[in-house]
Amino acid sequence: MINSLSGDRTGCSYDREAGIRASFLKSVNPRNVSIACARLPLVVGLTWLGITASMPHRIRPPRQARSIASMARMLDAAEALFAAGGAEAVTVEAVVAAAGTSVGSFYARFTDRAGLLAAMHGRFLERMQAETGTAVAAAIGQPSLALALKAFVQQALSAARRHRESILFFVATSATDTPLRQQGLAANPGFAGAFAAAVMQFRQEITHPRPELAVDVAFRIFFAVFVQRALFTPKEATGRAVSDAVLAEEISRCLASYLVAPSTVDDPSLSDQPRPRGRPGGK
Repeated sequence: MINSLSGDRTGCSYDREAGIRASFLKSVNPRNVSIACARLPLVVGLTWLGITASMPHRIRPPRQARSIASMARMLDAAEALFAAGGAEAVTVEAVVAAAGTSVGSFYARFTDRAGLLAAMHGRFLERMQAETGTAVAAAIGQPSLALALKAFVQQALSAARRHRESILFFVATSATDTPLRQQGLAANPGFAGAFAAAVMQFRQEITHPRPELAVDVAFRIFFAVFVQRALFTPKEATGRAVSDAVLAEEISRCLASYLVAPSTVDDPSLSDQPRPRGRPGGK
């Protein structure tokens, strides 16, 4: 969701992503939060096994319990070092020392520091997946579209603030690391599908002639705000400080107004209904 802002789909299968998203939207039961959250990992498609399998040139998945524990300690150590001293503090030597493992154990699991970062990124995406599940759970069951949007946006902006340092780091790193960027791109359709699942339970309130398109555009607007909130402090974006609560309230109002506003453009491409043909001669 986070590590690429350009929208390029290099290395990703659009048809496969669209199919996964469509399957999720059809299968989710808006009245059952547990089903919605349980299906979220399927649409994101980035469980630990999926992450490691997608980057065999960087990460070697452990098979034995001892190796699994060793790898977990190294990832825990890397995250602690990052939290304390930033990316520069995450070195092979520091990770090995903090985890109480060996250089040999490190290279048995990761090809190099880039492999470690890829595994850290995979963990980060799993956490963002869980955060999205929380946002969906908050939205599903709300009595109206406006309240569902507000609940979703509030949870998401709170997550952006909590994970700000990781988001900043992975955005910067993926700008020059194509595999890491592709790893994040693969998650984007899942997050969009989760937003759509939360919103489309109120399809009867959406007056746009193409509800699916409207929800997709609404997600793009929300996503832009999410990224802005992660990259800047509440005051840096415009020079005026706006709290998460106020921003969530105003953005959800904007999204709700867009989704329920009647279309004023006579554009046949916006309608699923065939456009009546005029009489021969234009009369």
